[in-house]
Amino acid sequence: MSDYYLLSTNGKLSCSNDVLVYSDVNGESRRIFPHLVERIVSVGALNITASAMSVLMSKQIPVYFMNKNGSFRSSLDFAPAKNVFLRQAQYRLLDDEVRRLDIAKSIVAGKLRSQLRLMQRHKSDNELKKQMKDIMHDCVKCINLEQLRGCEGIGANTYFHHCKSVLPTWIGFEGRSTRPPKDVFNSVLSFLYSLLYQRLEGFIVQEGLDPAVGVFHELAYGRKSLTCDLIEEFRVPLCDSLAFALFNRRQVDEYDFICTEDKGIRLNDKTIKLVIGTLEKKLHENVTYNGGVIPYWLIIQKQVHHFRRVVEGKESDYVPVYFR
Repeated sequence: MSDYYLLSTNGKLSCSNDVLVYSDVNGESRRIFPHLVERIVSVGALNITASAMSVLMSKQIPVYFMNKNGSFRSSLDFAPAKNVFLRQAQYRLLDDEVRRLDIAKSIVAGKLRSQLRLMQRHKSDNELKKQMKDIMHDCVKCINLEQLRGCEGIGANTYFHHCKSVLPTWIGFEGRSTRPPKDVFNSVLSFLYSLLYQRLEGFIVQEGLDPAVGVFHELAYGRKSLTCDLIEEFRVPLCDSLAFALFNRRQVDEYDFICTEDKGIRLNDKTIKLVIGTLEKKLHENVTYNGGVIPYWLIIQKQVHHFRRVVEGKESDYVPVYFR
């Protein structure tokens, strides 16, 4: 089974003989067989009929909703967690400052290593290498989460500063910008992050973990802190690398984007399809993991399971995945 994407502009999801049917505003339709779908991702406005909702509930197919600007809106999930003892262990971890800091340091170290590796692939830069290694060393010495977040922020700023030098000049990239993205590279990056975010959150829910209870990101009303934590080690190898490839190979250009009313930039429908297809292809590539060869999407699932075992005390240390 796999994810099914709907690029919708006021389209309708209905049901006929227990088969889901998507109809767009032009009157065209296509069938979606529930037994072949793990989850549905709707990009744009989608109307769901009562009969379709009944099928989604009976088959327990979650639906994730995104805006065309890449923002995650909400989700329908029909399989609530039943393992109260696992979530109790998650909440207790919040009060274990030493253990929580150790896990958070591992997450940040994995992200920083991936950022350095990607930059070194595009441009050998001894200055960047020294800067990033100094930041990694500072992270190890952090005595609390506030210090660690500060080091991670410095690392992110350093990384994106160097990104500018390996991107085509026509992009006009000046650093990371969100809500809204101010340039085409940030627009693609944000959209990729949103796609990966919903995929990761689905695995977190499947494991019975609470997506809102993380170890590194601060707890906040409405924030899925655990999803924000575990996505860090996958941002660079899956999203950043793809964004670089799309622009450096000139698979997208300035005409593939739309200026929004709030002076931001978003992808047009053609580019949305390209980015979704590119990420899905990447997620199904086989890579080495713990002595075996499996696709990226399965590695994400296994890392979530690994985190669960750490929470339960069945494994002592959280080890982020690092793609060489």
